[in-house]
Amino acid sequence: MKWMVQFSINRPKTVIAGVIIVTLFFAYILATKFSINVDPMKSFSRKMDVIKYYHLTLKKFSMKDMILIGVENEKKGIFNVETLRYVQQVIDEFKSLKIKKTYTNIISGKEETVAVPSKLTPGQIMSMINADDVMVNKATNTIVIGNLTSKAREKAGLIVPDPEEMKKLPANDGELTRLIPYLKKELLANDLLKGSLFSADGKACTIMVPVEKRIDSKLEIIRREMYFMVSTDKLKKRFSGEDYYFPANIHNKTVNGTKVDDTYIQETVSSNKKKIRSFLVDLLEPIRYYYKNFYSSLSTGEVNEEYLDNAFKMIASDNVYEKPGINLTYLDCIDDLYKFVINTIDPFSRNNLESKLYNVANIYDVGKLYKTFISITEKNKPRELAIYITGLPVAEALLENFVVNDLSVFMSLSALVILIILFLSIRTPTGIYLPLTAVVMSITWLMGAMLLAGIEVSSGTIAMPSILIAVGSSYVIHYLIRYYEKISGKGARHVKAALLETTESINTAIFLSAITTLAAFISDIFIDVVDIQRLGILVSLGIIINFLLTFSFIPAVLALLPPPKGIAETKLEKLMMKVLVKGGENTARHARAVFWGALGVSLVFVFGIFMLKTESSITYMFLENNPILQADKFINKELTGTAQMCIVFKMRDRVDLADKEAQKDLSRRIDDFFASYRSLLARHPDLADARAINRFFLTDLEIVKNDMVKNRDAIEDRVAVFSDIMNEYYEHRNGKPSATKVKKLSPAADLGDLAEDYAEASGKTSLRTPQEEGIENIIGRIKTIETYKQKEAARRYINSIRNYKNSAAGKEFQGKFFFLSDFFHTDITQPITLRKIETLGNELKALKDPRAVIDGTAVRPVGNILSITDTLKVIYKVFYHEDNDAFKKIPSVKEDGIQDKSLTDRSIIGVCLNQFLASREDIFKYLVTDDMKLMQYVVFMRSDKADFLREFQNKFNALSKALFPENDPYVEKIIISGMPAINLVMNQEILINQIQSIIVTVIVVFISCVFIFRSIIGGLFASVPISFTLIITLGIMGYGGIPINYTTLINASIAVGVGVDYCIHFIERFKYEHITRKLNFNKAYRQVLTTTGLSIVTATLTVGLGFAVLGFSTFKLIKVSGLLVTLSMILSGTLSLTVLPAMIIWAKPKFLENIEPFGIEEKIRSFLDKVKSSIGNLKN
Repeated sequence: MKWMVQFSINRPKTVIAGVIIVTLFFAYILATKFSINVDPMKSFSRKMDVIKYYHLTLKKFSMKDMILIGVENEKKGIFNVETLRYVQQVIDEFKSLKIKKTYTNIISGKEETVAVPSKLTPGQIMSMINADDVMVNKATNTIVIGNLTSKAREKAGLIVPDPEEMKKLPANDGELTRLIPYLKKELLANDLLKGSLFSADGKACTIMVPVEKRIDSKLEIIRREMYFMVSTDKLKKRFSGEDYYFPANIHNKTVNGTKVDDTYIQETVSSNKKKIRSFLVDLLEPIRYYYKNFYSSLSTGEVNEEYLDNAFKMIASDNVYEKPGINLTYLDCIDDLYKFVINTIDPFSRNNLESKLYNVANIYDVGKLYKTFISITEKNKPRELAIYITGLPVAEALLENFVVNDLSVFMSLSALVILIILFLSIRTPTGIYLPLTAVVMSITWLMGAMLLAGIEVSSGTIAMPSILIAVGSSYVIHYLIRYYEKISGKGARHVKAALLETTESINTAIFLSAITTLAAFISDIFIDVVDIQRLGILVSLGIIINFLLTFSFIPAVLALLPPPKGIAETKLEKLMMKVLVKGGENTARHARAVFWGALGVSLVFVFGIFMLKTESSITYMFLENNPILQADKFINKELTGTAQMCIVFKMRDRVDLADKEAQKDLSRRIDDFFASYRSLLARHPDLADARAINRFFLTDLEIVKNDMVKNRDAIEDRVAVFSDIMNEYYEHRNGKPSATKVKKLSPAADLGDLAEDYAEASGKTSLRTPQEEGIENIIGRIKTIETYKQKEAARRYINSIRNYKNSAAGKEFQGKFFFLSDFFHTDITQPITLRKIETLGNELKALKDPRAVIDGTAVRPVGNILSITDTLKVIYKVFYHEDNDAFKKIPSVKEDGIQDKSLTDRSIIGVCLNQFLASREDIFKYLVTDDMKLMQYVVFMRSDKADFLREFQNKFNALSKALFPENDPYVEKIIISGMPAINLVMNQEILINQIQSIIVTVIVVFISCVFIFRSIIGGLFASVPISFTLIITLGIMGYGGIPINYTTLINASIAVGVGVDYCIHFIERFKYEHITRKLNFNKAYRQVLTTTGLSIVTATLTVGLGFAVLGFSTFKLIKVSGLLVTLSMILSGTLSLTVLPAMIIWAKPKFLENIEPFGIEEKIRSFLDKVKSSIGNLKN
């Protein structure tokens, strides 16, 4: 690095000016583009199936995000006038909520204040005072969602003419007091509401406020804006005031300095098309090998509305994201596409969005929403009420707030700690402000470049500035202390020479320290957590920047300053030196004892490593007094539970007949059909005349039944044909008559066949009705029908059986046939599957273990379960059995006394689910997809801790496998999704990643040290202190019950990367004193302690205490991690000054004679000389 220092001290002002300009540029970027993303989903690798499944469930099942307001009245309970009035007040405030926003309208050129949507859906707010209930509308004979308050008012005699007023609490307190017992009775009788809207003990309740999903709003804006982006006609109409969404008419006007004419529109659209093509080609690059034709059209096709339609269809396709090796999700595509749209659309359309949304980049502002909720819930709140606010938007708002606070606190405290240490140890102005200035510059450069590249600050990267302040400052500290050593006693004219001499003596040590630290942090790319990977890369880049500033900016500044005056040692310095020297003498005298003692201590802590556990719980992130954790405890203890495990049942496309029980079931159904069919033939002998058709459904079916697996197609074909026979509305359309000639017939051919063929060829059959064509289609599918007579008999048969089916015997026969037909239906109306799901739910609710422990109180693991079976049972008992609780069950025609014998369990289930869909479409679509092939089953668990989840998973797997084996006839796959499922996978991944991180980091650093010292023994010597540090730190975690988590993953990189720096600096200085100055081992050791030893102590304190400020974090994970790193730094510094020299003095290794690592300095100088020579030749 001597050439860089030479340039810097020869042109110091140029270097300083250049560094300041770059710093100001990135500072501007930092100030204008600073943004935070606290979405935990962004931290997880898209390689994991559980993440893909989670995104898939969010896409397939539509449900708004919820903000939950928990209300607790420990003394009086919730069923009292004061509490109910408070709940009513809060709901009314939300219903009238208006969000105001002030922005600069570039069209009018003025600041304007507008009311923008809050993105709440007040009409769907749920609470115990406006709870829904399933009722029958007798006028239309349909299920409707009624209001429990209205029902309670009727029973209490508090009736008013206005139906809407009936849904509200009475305005008079006396009437409300009279209503409360009736309302309480209605609520307690409703199992669907108990545990979700109010607690069983009547002391707590929730107000559920739905918030629109960002992804839905983003998709709406994408689809609207992108069509304007590629069409000059559409954009012209928009600017001409013909777009209702864009009210201004700016066509052919100059707005904000731009003439909005046809030329501008054409240029804008042309530019948009190029950008859209480039963006979509990059976005969908991962699928190019699976969809080659599509991707080719994406690259070469004309960008227009059809082009966008095709791109949107591909992005919306589920198959895309299920392909092996596709690390892309639907939500990621929409997020990236939305960012592209709002950054690319014309400024006037972008300005229009400002008038529609509170926060265009994020749709709504979670921070603003949270403050609004706090304000509303605190207004007129009774003293005895405790309020808890939780939900995903709230967590996001608080996380964002915590991240901003932590970032400012970390940087401020880290800077203060380092200033104090530098003042106490170096005590020169340059020694105090230069290290900090260099680090602040490197952080500014890095964060500015990060934001410029579109990378937002997240909860996983907030520690980055503190790491750089701690790690980066050590390079400058080492450089300054060596400079003060070289300039000591010299004047201003010796400054440049002293700087060159300083560089000559320390550049190798700093360079090699940077390399090893870089190697340690860059190894984090192997950890399968996006935030950790990103943090490792960012810190690595920061180390490079800080290294460059150490050999450019620092020498440039020092070259302009006079040398520091000698400063007398302080008591602290004298004490540090005394401790160092005294400790060094003891180490030198008892080298073997020091090494074996350190090894023995390390072995003690090895056993602690086997006690380590993992923890990826979101709640573990927070301190005990954190409002998110308090709200989480409240919901888990008093209500339903916050950990939502989403279990998705994927139905098969066809029944799997591999299961013996399924074969027996089908055989029984066919036999029942045979018996009923023969009974029908006996009652109606005319049906027996159609011998060909009866042979098809009786004789042939009995034959194929003997090998169901082989002949399943034949069985299903017969069931399908008979279903069409029974359906008098079955139609078939042939289209235009064929021009085919009449075929030649043999002399023996039936004249009826000849006539029929002639009629078909001549086009006379085109006069048939669609129903008659349907009959002909059915006959054509029955292979046993060949002659004209057989066809005529079949026509009579079909018309007759359609007439007979509505008789008592006919209905009973229909029931038997439909029972057979139901066997082959593989959607969520399948009774067999629904009964299994119902059994699974009952067994999960009955679980006693694992117990979730909340503030010392043990509660059952499962709080509530959200499933279509619960609502199905309620609708069934209300619609079919006049609200008789005895029939709150999955329908069973045989057991429940259903009079209509043509009905089956599945047909009744279908009616109930249709009623469900019609009455509460939002909830239905949260549980079932449109094709009825996927059903979501949400289990609310009361803990998300690792041990709890592992035990619960074992219980669930045992229950589900017993009910749904791999060869289940109807369920193809059970997909586990949701945050608990992600946590389960992450708990396994964390352990693997931690082991992998340690192994990779140590190996990389060992190899680097082998290269540095040109010796395997040298690599081992440098690795021993950091290995002892890792073992002791991990052992303390094991003994102390501190789990491995997201933040501790990077601790190994920090401990090894920084710790090895101390070893390198020690060895390099020891080599200089022993080899160059010819001092013996003991004297060389003493000399190292009084020079580099002091630097190591200063750096250890700086780095260690710099990380200690993380102990002030609002995140428990970061607080614990910071203190562990501080411990690691102290251990690393101590061991590098004791165990390492003890090994050197004891073993007297020969690798110390290797002056430079494989001649690296000579190679660098040779390379630079060649570059200079080439530049000189070009100039000549």
